[in-house]
Amino acid sequence: MKKKIFLRILFNLFMKSVVVVMLLCVTSCFYKKIPLSYSIKDVSLQRIAIDEDSILSNKMIYLWTTQIEVAKTKRLPFLYGGRPPYREGCEDSIISLSIESEDGVCLNDKFHSMKEGNGGKITYMQLLGSDTIKVLWNKDLTKQKEILQKGHHVNLALEKCLLIYEDSDTIPHIIRFTFPDKKVESMVNNTPIHYKCLKKYYSVDRNGAE
Repeated sequence: MKKKIFLRILFNLFMKSVVVVMLLCVTSCFYKKIPLSYSIKDVSLQRIAIDEDSILSNKMIYLWTTQIEVAKTKRLPFLYGGRPPYREGCEDSIISLSIESEDGVCLNDKFHSMKEGNGGKITYMQLLGSDTIKVLWNKDLTKQKEILQKGHHVNLALEKCLLIYEDSDTIPHIIRFTFPDKKVESMVNNTPIHYKCLKKYYSVDRNGAE
């Protein structure tokens, strides 16, 4: 009799363990570690040439690429998403962001966005080279700093954008982030990489046409 009671207790404990494991498995299917914020790991500035384009082929264009990494995470339902820009933005406090010449002259105000026809502005482009990339046209370095600090509703803005450089006499040499506790910087690559434009996407003008 005692043996039967003991076996029954063991069986009940086993079934309870099975139920707990099943619940944990089900829960893990609906919950995962969601990135909440990011930090800036690296940045690069690469000159590119956009071939076979009557407007862009003669301009000095630079491809800005930012590498970010997850800083904080929290286990949340998968419906929360988790793609950058993460909802708490950047963990790094950006003191300054600058692109400088070899002799230390700041060139930030010489970078701007592309405007074409009737005041319409390119919002992003799809380019084909050794790879296919989708890139944003940014406004200026001040706007880029704001986007990287606070995040942006378009996750692409954190990674790649194009800037036009207006100064044929001075060559960009270094790009630098300054934070309270560190600096992130890299040499500017001024050897053009060639791309072809597959498609341009424009902002909607006042008449509602794209």
